[in-house]
Amino acid sequence: MGYVEQNLAPDEQLVTKANLHWIMFLGPIVFVVIGALLVLYSSINPDSPVSGLPYLSLLVIFLGLLAEIQVAVVYRTTEFAVTTKRIIAKSGWLHRKSSEILLGKVESINVDQSFLGSLVGFGTLMIIGTGGTKEFFPNIADAIEFRNSINAQVARAR
Repeated sequence: MGYVEQNLAPDEQLVTKANLHWIMFLGPIVFVVIGALLVLYSSINPDSPVSGLPYLSLLVIFLGLLAEIQVAVVYRTTEFAVTTKRIIAKSGWLHRKSSEILLGKVESINVDQSFLGSLVGFGTLMIIGTGGTKEFFPNIADAIEFRNSINAQVARAR
């Protein structure tokens, strides 16, 4: 049971949840692949004019793996949800941050998708509440579908 389920009010129900998109893992994977290619190059060309290339390639792999672990922790500890009363976003494990917006306080919802985001299905939601408060939910998988779920629930709440 996640954060959202543990923090529902007695008369509140979970409507839908959203996750972060897998694209977050792409950057660290590229680092690991580059490091592996450097290892391969240095093993094929042991007399390479670049001194320390095997050590550099191992460092690149190590940094890529560290970044991959960091992204995995963020991915596993981030939750987005719409309930019958509010929108909830929670991120973090040791340093937890949560944001909640009551459905009646939502003024508008914007989706920002890059070209790549449109192709593979992710984007950033910006929810503007009364009083001009803005909450950003970046890298959400199926951002438009999540926005539609929020809009439907906001309409029901009114």
